[in-house]
Amino acid sequence: MYALTGSTIVGGYLVYSWIGFWGLYFFYRAFVLAVPGGDRRRYGLMVFFLPSLLFWSSSIGKEAWMTFGLGIAAYGVARMLTYRRGGVPLLLLGLGAAMLVRPHVALVVFLGLFAAFILRPARKPSITSPIAKVGGLILLLLVGVFVLSQMENFFGTKKLDDTGVESVLNYTNQQSSEGGSEFAAEPVTGPLGFVQATMAVVFRPWPFEAHNLMAAIASLEGVLILGLFITSYRRLGALPRAMIKIPYVAFSVVFSLGFIFAFASIGNFGIMVRQRVQLLPFLLVILAMPYAIPRGKRTMGEHGDDTNDDDVLVGAPS
Repeated sequence: MYALTGSTIVGGYLVYSWIGFWGLYFFYRAFVLAVPGGDRRRYGLMVFFLPSLLFWSSSIGKEAWMTFGLGIAAYGVARMLTYRRGGVPLLLLGLGAAMLVRPHVALVVFLGLFAAFILRPARKPSITSPIAKVGGLILLLLVGVFVLSQMENFFGTKKLDDTGVESVLNYTNQQSSEGGSEFAAEPVTGPLGFVQATMAVVFRPWPFEAHNLMAAIASLEGVLILGLFITSYRRLGALPRAMIKIPYVAFSVVFSLGFIFAFASIGNFGIMVRQRVQLLPFLLVILAMPYAIPRGKRTMGEHGDDTNDDDVLVGAPS
């Protein structure tokens, strides 16, 4: 990059912030395209102006690049789930960019896509629709095998089975539990552990755990996000139906759950606050999805061919 811009920190920040902005823009476009009836204004305000997304996606480092890659991948998924052209190349481009830096996050994207693809309704139901669905799942599995192999190479494990996953998580815990902002973190081992992991990955540090200005800002943002979840109880109540009716919501939820599981072993607030920038654009989908989900057939997205007058999302802002 410096070969083109010259050795300038300001120039580096301009390039990285430009890359990060386009990543956030693609997240926004994915939401508008694939979540019919969602509150696009609310999602846009959160994804563009939440302090950590505004700051870390503009910094010189991995987060700007990952925001860019994940944003392109999310937009590709949105186009695939709504039967638009160009979804597959965008998905592969975004996954490729993510695998260059963090192949384990690319694997979580694949898991979310696999779940959403299963729930995606046929564009025009016919006798061959199940065959096409199975063929698509087989292709996704092949992509998943490749991503998994890259992840094994990244972590230096011969086989990513239960033992391999446990060793990776334990190593991550040991490596991150230093530097002055460490805390006691435990890999997810059950339902209660998953609740604790969610609180740590999404909302912590709490204000009483902050010992400097940057930590205080991060803690206030965590409280803000927690408040948004509490006040969005109507949306949360509609989440199970939304995951079935709107495949992109299912994609975002599965990604969020997979990310929380994978990053629960990080025992350092500084690392956690920075790396959860990869999670927030997916998690915020839940806070901006429709209040009510129709009981009719599943929707295809903005201006999709599979919508009709019965698919009006009652009570949802445009």
